[in-house]
Amino acid sequence: MYKETNISKFFFITIVTGITYFLIAGSIAARAETPAQDQGKTLYEKHCAVCHGEKGDGKGSAARFLFPKPRDLTLGVYRVRSTSTGEPPTDDDILATLTDGMPGSAMPSFSELSKEEKTAIVEYLKELGEIYEEPFNIIKPGKPPEVTPRLIAKGKEIYGKMKCGECHGESGKGDGPKADDLKDDRNQPAPPNAFTRGIYKGGGTPSDIYLRFTAGMDGSPMPSYEDSLNDEMRWAMVFYSLSLAGPTVAKQPTSGKITAKRISVDIPDGPENSLWKRTTAFKIPLMLLWQKPDSPNRLINVKALYNEKNIAFLVEWKDDTKNTLLDIDTFRDGVALQFPAQKGAKPDFWMGHGEGKKAEGMVNIWFWKADTQEDIDNGIKPIPQDPVENLISGGFGTLAFKKDPRQVYGKGIYKNRTWRVVFKRTFSGTESNANFARGKLTPVSFAVWDGGESDVDGRKAVSTWYYVVPEG
Repeated sequence: MYKETNISKFFFITIVTGITYFLIAGSIAARAETPAQDQGKTLYEKHCAVCHGEKGDGKGSAARFLFPKPRDLTLGVYRVRSTSTGEPPTDDDILATLTDGMPGSAMPSFSELSKEEKTAIVEYLKELGEIYEEPFNIIKPGKPPEVTPRLIAKGKEIYGKMKCGECHGESGKGDGPKADDLKDDRNQPAPPNAFTRGIYKGGGTPSDIYLRFTAGMDGSPMPSYEDSLNDEMRWAMVFYSLSLAGPTVAKQPTSGKITAKRISVDIPDGPENSLWKRTTAFKIPLMLLWQKPDSPNRLINVKALYNEKNIAFLVEWKDDTKNTLLDIDTFRDGVALQFPAQKGAKPDFWMGHGEGKKAEGMVNIWFWKADTQEDIDNGIKPIPQDPVENLISGGFGTLAFKKDPRQVYGKGIYKNRTWRVVFKRTFSGTESNANFARGKLTPVSFAVWDGGESDVDGRKAVSTWYYVVPEG
């Protein structure tokens, strides 16, 4: 009997141990890095690590220039979801954020990446956040109701009863009495949306906003109203908040094409030449890297001309104040164009990548400064003697003057609360500097500094990569 008992115990322990080993081994195998996650890691390091950090902890090299701060992806907590509070997002939720970006933050749109590439990043992000469980409850908004004055009035009433104005402000300007004290799950400032700017994180369609009211935004002070408001009441809140925004709802910049018009006469040196009036303007939205509740959304108009010798760009934008001084208390206006430094390369649009070590990660930056322009206009000879600096960069902290005999020239004029700045350079170039060719696409991105909004250094408004193509 004793021996039988021992034998029984032996087999029992062996079986249990085997099952335990099988489960652990299976779990490890399931969490082993897949080919998609491996591809996702490579793409993450190129496109995401500059903000979110190589470890995903939100401590990338660009983080100090951004507000709100980049998310700590290792927490596995996502604000924009179609799932109930406390549940993980679906793959489609993360994919949508990668595709559309997040208005009201520096999270850009990665619409240019293929669905396969973005799906690979999703798999890697889930690994970073240790998201292994499937969501239990997926929220489906359904068909929005008909928008009526009565529905909007009801939404305003609910907005007051739910004390939304304490954070978002009585008129939706993001200036409620609690706004300055709101913190996220990392104790970082978490300012509420200013609806009057047309900003809706996670998208500005009625269904998008319905999901925010229903699911809440985990990791932020924005709660879920799934249990406290019925379906009709949540829809009323949706359309009231949209009524605060007016006709414009913010979207993150995506991409597009800028056609450079071919001409046979000389390229104009300044912005007031009549040739520019006959040139098509391309509207390009910018995203603010440092958000403020009262900062206006920014938009630039870009025109391009070229001939056999030169190419020129005219950049125009509204600016209520002319800021040309730069000292400890004041900031200057400015604008920059950025191109890949190496032909055929496409570096990160955050001033390149590779910390200056890899040629394919370098960018060439043309930087016009309003204070230098004013010195020249007043007969002062600054150094350099042109308002445009020709620079090279391989990431934050690596900006340097570029030794290039083909200097970029520029001129800016402020009139009717509008800056109009021309950049001009030789059309052809070597493979190491913004090489333009007829009928060929060359990536270009833009940055604008508004001194009146205290923009300086990395605090600016930027676009993602666009493409300039000189017409045939």
